[in-house]
Amino acid sequence: MATDFPKKGDDLKISLRNSEYPQFDHDFASNLKDNNPEIWELGGNIRGNEAFNLWSRARDGAETEGVLDWIKEREAWAARHFEDGSQFSSGDLEPTRSNVAGVVAQIKWGVIGTLGEQKMKDTILELIKKLEGKKEERAISDLTDTARTGLENKVEEHNEEYGDTETKRVTLGMLGQKCIFAALAHTKRTRLQFAQAFNQPNSGQWLASIHSCSHFAMSDSKADNTTLIYSRRAIH
Repeated sequence: MATDFPKKGDDLKISLRNSEYPQFDHDFASNLKDNNPEIWELGGNIRGNEAFNLWSRARDGAETEGVLDWIKEREAWAARHFEDGSQFSSGDLEPTRSNVAGVVAQIKWGVIGTLGEQKMKDTILELIKKLEGKKEERAISDLTDTARTGLENKVEEHNEEYGDTETKRVTLGMLGQKCIFAALAHTKRTRLQFAQAFNQPNSGQWLASIHSCSHFAMSDSKADNTTLIYSRRAIH
């Protein structure tokens, strides 16, 4: 009996290798899932998440009935949704949370659509950078004058030394956010506890922690933008 794969009437083994639709970068998809849930959830939280799990299992060599059925379903899904994301082809449209759902869904299904893999990545990374910028603004919005001045001095010192190299430059928001992440990871405090302690006039221990970790935060700026985006842990 013919497998009807990848198209009706064909008789190839049902596998991702025989698909007419090349796989998207699984590592990128996995990083997006782990580090940017606010974007990941835009691509369908039920079947989309199931699709990613089945894709992962298929890549690991699973050949259960559920996985094989999904591989065939992926072929039909890819044909229907191949043009999703075409609005970004010209590069004129700025990605937002309200217009990237189709691209995120393609990523969950492991499908490279009409944009091509690199353009899909660029679109998502642009949105991540935009959202990270807003987080940086929030990270410094409630600092005391003393804390803000301390971080501003750190930024100035760092940029005087490394300012000629664009990828090593830091901003106040970038440093503030990274320091908060580092301090939270080190102390296992919640963001609220940290914010409350950090803004107390006598919080010497916290100020010491934030200043010492600023050295680590700025050294992390040696990485490229993609690495920086995915080096940050989500703090809840």
